[in-house]
Amino acid sequence: MFTRIRNASAIKQAEVLMPMSKIKYEIAKILEREGWISHAEIVAGGLNARRSQFDQLKIVLKYHKNGNPVISNIKRISKAGSRVYVGKENIPTVLNNFGMAIISTSSGLMTNSEAYRQKIGGEVVGEVVATMKGIHDSWSKIRERLSMHTRMSTTQKTEDGKVIHIRKSSRPEPHQKVIYDALNIASVPGRLVKKIL
Repeated sequence: MFTRIRNASAIKQAEVLMPMSKIKYEIAKILEREGWISHAEIVAGGLNARRSQFDQLKIVLKYHKNGNPVISNIKRISKAGSRVYVGKENIPTVLNNFGMAIISTSSGLMTNSEAYRQKIGGEVVGEVVATMKGIHDSWSKIRERLSMHTRMSTTQKTEDGKVIHIRKSSRPEPHQKVIYDALNIASVPGRLVKKIL
């Protein structure tokens, strides 16, 4: 299922059909509810059906106005030979909440944020990551570029024995500012902080 959605998004197909199953339908409904796809529905099969005698799951993909898919990457995490389970205290966050994990719990399938709120662990079925406007790098490259943006801190003692802490961020380079704008966060993380103790 994840591979079909990823491949269809890559070639900008409007929709994708796949064999129907209950878990696929529940995953598709989560994706629809969270705004990752436009629509998911069951296409009835049968002897008179065009494509298959079995029921099919139809997923209508979602795209931005510029034609880029909403889903940048979608992948299966827990696989048949390598199951991945997390406890309630280890619920994953996907790219600082610019993505979403789908977790199979004792209360059914849910997103990582829902599992965190309900304090339920389970099996991490898959992850979805959003595209960001103007950025075509991998996440490791983005992290590398942002790691060069520094924040300086200094501590000094005054003549009367007080301690002054000053913290200030450097100005971001243009390529760093593009990333901050796409992530919708301030390009100067943290403000000038001056404390006198």
